[in-house]
Parts: sequence; structure tokens; C-alpha cells
Amino acid sequence: GCHEANGGENLTACAGDTITIEGTCVVGTWRSLAANPMGASLLSIQDGKTDIYFSRMAQGVYSFEYTVFDTLTDTVSVTVHTPPVINVGEDFGFCEGSPAVLLVAGGGVQYLWSNEETSSNIMISPSATTTYRVTGFSEHGCASVDSVTVFILSVSYTHLDVYKRQHYFLSVQLVLP
Repeated sequence: GCHEANGGENLTACAGDTITIEGTCVVGTWRSLAANPMGASLLSIQDGKTDIYFSRMAQGVYSFEYTVFDTLTDTVSVTVHTPPVINVGEDFGFCEGSPAVLLVAGGGVQYLWSNEETSSNIMISPSATTTYRVTGFSEHGCASVDSVTVFILSVSYTHLDVYKRQHYFLSVQLVLP
């Protein structure tokens, strides 16, 4: 109701998120407090609620004031955490028929790979060029993604035959006076 200003519970978010906070009265309005760190933008304010976008650089505690009838107020704090920096390495070539190799992700506390594996490292033995995506999560549940593409390197008999012919031709040329 509109007999009090109640903006709801304090929240947590991740940098890069957009969240919605909603007060109990549809005529209530929201504003960002001047002491807030940089990185928060109120996108829309209507019907007692607002969407707030936190930039990828946002971090810390942000306070938003909910006001009803210019006299009743409540403050909601949003603690914003930065996503982890996930790294799975550079793209690389993999020779057909080679033993499996280990992909290792770092920077998070939990992982989810595109092949549904949940460990920080996975064994792979691709038969075709494949991109492996890994989503890493921080202890606060914030997520980031990295990927590595494994290119298949195949030995082509055509290339091998050309090499042999060139090598033979060069050998013959060197022997001739």
C-alpha cells in the first residue's frame, strides 16, 4: 500500500546486470543517491518500480531511495560484485589421431563447459575443429565466458606426395652437373 514507503529487501547483483526493484506503492518514485559509486543507471521509473543497469565496471554498494508522496522514504542497497576473469587459453591445432589433451580453465570457483562438463579441466580429443566454451562463476554467482577453438590438423596424402616430388626433383637437380 501507499501508507508507507517500502522499497523491499537489500539485493546483490553482478556488474553488467540489469535488475528491477519495486516498491509497495505504484505512485512511489526512485532515485540514485549522490554518494553512489559510478556505474549505475536508472533506466525506467514507473508504477513504483525501476530497472537499474550496472555497467561492467560497477562495483560496491549502491543505494536507491524510494519515495511516496514526497514524505515517506525507504532506502534499498544493492551490493554489486564483479564477474570473474575466466581464461581457458589460446586457440591451438590438434593433430588427427593424437592422444587426448587437457583444457584447463581458471579464474572461477565453478565451471560449466559447452559439453556439459562441470570441472575446471576437461580431456578432449576432437575429430573436427571445435570451439569449447566455458562459463566460470565467482563465489557470488557472477559469471563470465571464455572459449578456445581447437583446429584439426590433418596429414594430407596429396600434400605429402607433392613434398616427396619436390624433394626428389631438388635432389635430381643437385646431382646433375
